[in-house]
Amino acid sequence: MRWITASICVAALLASGQVLATGGISGRGETGGKGGPGPGSTAGGAGLGSSGSVGLGANPTDPDADLPGRAKPRTKPWEVEGIWETHRLVRSNDLGGYAVNKTVNVAFVYARYDFTKYDRIWLRGGAYDRFIADETESGFRLDDVVGAYSRLIPLPEKLNLRLTAQASAPTSFISQKEGLITEGRLTAGLDRKFGRFFLNLRTFGGAHLMRYSTAQGGNANPLASWATTLGAEYQIPYIEALYLGAMVGNEYVWYYNTADAGTVTSQQYGAVQDPNFPHQPVQQSYGAEIYLRYVAPELVGIRSDLSIAYAQGDPSLGYTSALHDGVRHFYPVFWRQTSEVYVALTATY
Repeated sequence: MRWITASICVAALLASGQVLATGGISGRGETGGKGGPGPGSTAGGAGLGSSGSVGLGANPTDPDADLPGRAKPRTKPWEVEGIWETHRLVRSNDLGGYAVNKTVNVAFVYARYDFTKYDRIWLRGGAYDRFIADETESGFRLDDVVGAYSRLIPLPEKLNLRLTAQASAPTSFISQKEGLITEGRLTAGLDRKFGRFFLNLRTFGGAHLMRYSTAQGGNANPLASWATTLGAEYQIPYIEALYLGAMVGNEYVWYYNTADAGTVTSQQYGAVQDPNFPHQPVQQSYGAEIYLRYVAPELVGIRSDLSIAYAQGDPSLGYTSALHDGVRHFYPVFWRQTSEVYVALTATY
């Protein structure tokens, strides 16, 4: 009966998404031209869709997001979590080589250990499954491996502050093409529960240690990034296992300058070869999503939940670029690349 009710609510949510469309912070951001890719353009790069992304919402790829229904008393200091996601792009025209992958699967595995009530270490690995790949490839590609330490700090007024320091290992295809050594990131998350409402504000700053200023192919490599997300969940009355949520996010990314000293134009105009931008301009990306999450009853010590979301970008694949080489682009809903529906199944033991 619970699953039937959940299916009806999901159908209503998708219908409301269609109505909004006629009026996500992970497809990847738009492919760059002279100035390199837009933010979130690579799984191992600088965007909100990069390795170790901080996200709140249906996409549960943040091991510090103790969302309602999951944050139950722990009987052991360690946990292992598996996540499977299926992403379906709503629109994918004008996408270049990525247009063919209208459906993408993503899988993550986490290992967490709380060595005190407030201190946690965790390790994450993952992979992407593309349905159309090069002839010599299987379609699977690894994501970066990420390790972190986090500290939970209870504050007055029932506020919880969690500080996280993390670093990545460049195991993904994109990171190797970029020449990434590691991405370091510091995150601060603040959350509070108000009855049936759960609010979360999260911000992070990241630095990218690179071997080269440009990736293979000539796109500029990311140098640093800063992002903020705001999320909310509401527990539906009389259906205690269902949560309705939403998230909005924004990020700025700074890139290495990539001027080629071999040409007069690049010597004059710098990375983007535009007289108005002698240096690589700051890029901006944004995303939003609405989702419905069902928390299943615990079974033989395994906790699980199933979420379905309508998103403008998500933490796994990237977000829409708002600024690209000084030109502003804003696509509110149903933009051609990152407008999608995705399902996420999480199981924790």
